[in-house]
Amino acid sequence: MAARRRLVYGVRVPRPSRRLWLAYLCVGVAGILAYYLVPARGAGLSARIAVYGIISASAAAAVWYGTARYRPRARLPWLLLAAGQVVYAVADMAFHCAHYTLDAGDHAFLVDMLHLGHYPLVVAGLALLIRRRTAGRDPASLMDAAVIAVAAALLCWQFVISIQVRGQDFAFVTLVGAGYPVMDLALLAVAVRLVLGTGRRPPAYFLLTASLFATLGADTVYLLQSRYGGYQVGNLLDAAWLAGSLGLGAAALHPTMIRLGEPAPARPGTLGLGRFVALMAAVLLAPAALLYQWARHQYADIPVTAVACAVLFGLTIARMAGLVNDQRRLAVTDGLTGLHTRRFAEAQLALEVARARRTGGTLGFFIADVDNFKSINDRYGHPAGDQALVEIAARLREVTRPGDVLARYGGEEFALLVPGASPDELREIAERLREWVAGNPIAVCAETYVAVTVAVGAAGYPLSAVECAGAAGSGSSAGSGTPAGNGVPAGSGAAGGAGTPAGNGVLAGNGVSAGFGASAGSGFFAHRDAADEALVQELVAVADRALCRAKAAGRNRVVVGRPAPESDRAGSGAGVFDLAIASGRDAAMVDFLRHVADQVDARLSPQEHSRAVGRWARLLATELGHDEATVTRAELAGRLHDIGKIILPETLLAKPSRLSDEEWRLLRQHPVHGARLAGLVPEFGGVAEVIRQHHERFDGAGYPDRLSGTAIRLEARILAVCDSWAAMRSDRAYQARLSEEEAREQLRLGRGTQFDPDIVDLFLDLLGRGLVGELAPGSGRPAWSSTVS
Repeated sequence: MAARRRLVYGVRVPRPSRRLWLAYLCVGVAGILAYYLVPARGAGLSARIAVYGIISASAAAAVWYGTARYRPRARLPWLLLAAGQVVYAVADMAFHCAHYTLDAGDHAFLVDMLHLGHYPLVVAGLALLIRRRTAGRDPASLMDAAVIAVAAALLCWQFVISIQVRGQDFAFVTLVGAGYPVMDLALLAVAVRLVLGTGRRPPAYFLLTASLFATLGADTVYLLQSRYGGYQVGNLLDAAWLAGSLGLGAAALHPTMIRLGEPAPARPGTLGLGRFVALMAAVLLAPAALLYQWARHQYADIPVTAVACAVLFGLTIARMAGLVNDQRRLAVTDGLTGLHTRRFAEAQLALEVARARRTGGTLGFFIADVDNFKSINDRYGHPAGDQALVEIAARLREVTRPGDVLARYGGEEFALLVPGASPDELREIAERLREWVAGNPIAVCAETYVAVTVAVGAAGYPLSAVECAGAAGSGSSAGSGTPAGNGVPAGSGAAGGAGTPAGNGVLAGNGVSAGFGASAGSGFFAHRDAADEALVQELVAVADRALCRAKAAGRNRVVVGRPAPESDRAGSGAGVFDLAIASGRDAAMVDFLRHVADQVDARLSPQEHSRAVGRWARLLATELGHDEATVTRAELAGRLHDIGKIILPETLLAKPSRLSDEEWRLLRQHPVHGARLAGLVPEFGGVAEVIRQHHERFDGAGYPDRLSGTAIRLEARILAVCDSWAAMRSDRAYQARLSEEEAREQLRLGRGTQFDPDIVDLFLDLLGRGLVGELAPGSGRPAWSSTVS
């Protein structure tokens, strides 16, 4: 039967191996205690040497065993560490034998060579491990480690090496003696680089670094005691060296050693307080050494100190230059995906439009929005959403050319600027983006893959060259008309909204703003030609509208946009009833229905209702980029949606307690009655249909016809959200007014069941941007006439 396995720090290992490293440490500590308890004479001396050798050699055996058992991808670094530990153990045994049995206090030549020989193996193993742990380049950590190493080398030269070398004739023995501090400096450099660098830091990492610094600390004390006297074989330094060996063995036996060679995302090149203090102290060591030499009238080491000062000065300048470059890069780079920011994309778009206008060139601008992205966050958590965004960015980057500008445009929006793209190439490029993202599922967490798609809106310069296009894969025309379906982009909104969900690494500085067109007027393009500014705003608006149509057509679509007709742009501020009144058709009937809506509102609440619903419906439809006819139809239906309640008893509408089954049956007929009243107005068939459907639910559980999904008209889905919000935010006979946060929560709970989730997202986005506003007081209780009672 296979051994039972369990996850330990994310690594699945056999149960007996989970505590092997701890058992090894406990046995090793007991061995160290036994080493000091055994007297260093007679038979005890042999036992003491044996204990020291076993502990030292056991570390090499532990590294070999751990590498064979856990099979890390980076095996060579561990094998080099094991080989170095073997040489170290042999050198220790040779030293103790020479000291105790041969009564030789000085190291023999062979012992020195063995001790020095283990350093290159350990340094090489650590260097390879650091390289495997580093994703890309990490010059900041390399320079910081160099600063500390140079400062340590200056101290080592002044207090150890120079004293040993100066005043003696050159001899090979002297050179070998100087080799110990030099090798320790090399080991210190890679150890500091390991600590300052990137990479995962599981428990095995801390065991390994503790081993290194225990060894380095013991070596430093040994060098000072050897130079100034006081070193005795068998003192407490042996415990530090043995502890270093145990730490190495325990690191290799810990299950997380398999992750020690795995890279982690590079951290921003900022300086923490501790790191800054350490670097400042290291840099100041050189001038402090000069002052020390001056005070003691020792000038022989001034050339070496001057060289160290120059090196430290150069490293400091290079580090400062790196920090400046990092800040410049971070200013135009999204922290999560590594793409450019929206601000950078906007600046480049303005430059490319100006260049194309001067030279008669072309360009393409694309906005891609992740479909149903909020569901990934809600189901798997924001870290999974982050991972999805990172993978989508990587896939989009694979299909871009050198010179293209790819940016994270919003929470789950990406923008691509393609200089030189002709109008005929826009669809092909957009399709390539869509297909590359949808090609394979994305791993959002361990063993969990999610199919992710994007909708893409495209626009090209010159704008007059771009006509209309259909939704990719559907064969239907998107053009500039209003397609069936849901036209609200997910998350931040194709209209440039700021509805960024929590998490997913969106920084406030990344330009998730209220819209490109809105920000342009605040001075971003103030220094540019007015014609260029207008072209940029129109280009982005065209791409936004195209994206809205792609989302409305069913997602995973491509739409190439065209400029809005002049009539649409000119009529965007028209009043709610202009469609009917402009040609003089039945203005009196429309005015009567408005009066009925106001009467119903006054019976329901002291706050306005239908006026606000109509206003918000117009806002949502406009944000979706629909034509003026659709916008006005949504507003008109919102203004009249409750007129069917005029035939219901006032006692039913004002009843504070639970309704009976019969009362519910009557209430659920008011959309039908309202549609019939609106249908009396000629050519109001569309408005009547929206009124009939405004209580249908997205999951099909609504009334009166139990429609679901996109079978419900877009305007009706908009009204469902606006009507519910107005009802929750007003005082009613059957409920008190909900707070804004409570009402927000109710909308979130109704996503995908009662309401179209994308409409909810856009409404909450607009609410967060302060565009919805509060309900105004109503006009008061009306005097009912016999004609309507």
